[in-house]
Amino acid sequence: MNTTFLIAGLIFLITLLLTMVGLGGGLVFSPLFVIFGMAKGEAASASLLLNLVGAASAAYTYSRKRMVDFTLALPLILSSGLTAPVGAYVNRQVDVTFFLLSMSLILVLAGIRMLVLPSVKESVAEVSRLRRIGGSFGIGGCIGFLGGLLGIGGGVFVVPFLIFALKIPAKSAAAS
Repeated sequence: MNTTFLIAGLIFLITLLLTMVGLGGGLVFSPLFVIFGMAKGEAASASLLLNLVGAASAAYTYSRKRMVDFTLALPLILSSGLTAPVGAYVNRQVDVTFFLLSMSLILVLAGIRMLVLPSVKESVAEVSRLRRIGGSFGIGGCIGFLGGLLGIGGGVFVVPFLIFALKIPAKSAAAS
């Protein structure tokens, strides 16, 4: 079987399954591409491109439904956009073993977070506008660096940080 068709089919299935639960595929795409022989830098870039397409589609849908909190979303986008190239540069400096071990650690942490952390009740705690903007800028910067380094979108970590650190309601955090 042609590897290209196999990879395309896997991308389709992974995207279909993960978008049903609100996740991008970066956690799976990057290591999958490396396993299939793609260089880690190319794997991270391709993974981020696929995440961008999925995130843009979701952002369009959520913004039409007026669910996006732009005071959160804009600092997240700006700071992650500034730090992702730094992560991509660092990606070039690390070997593939470190890359795959980092991806494995991220997957384990994501799995633990999903299994262990309690579900969050909708919170109406008021957080100052300055703290919201500053917090989302910091969160976006960290996630952008990891995204550039590993080729992941980071949504699996952004949403919990917004919910627990900034007391953002879950629906708004996911949409933003």
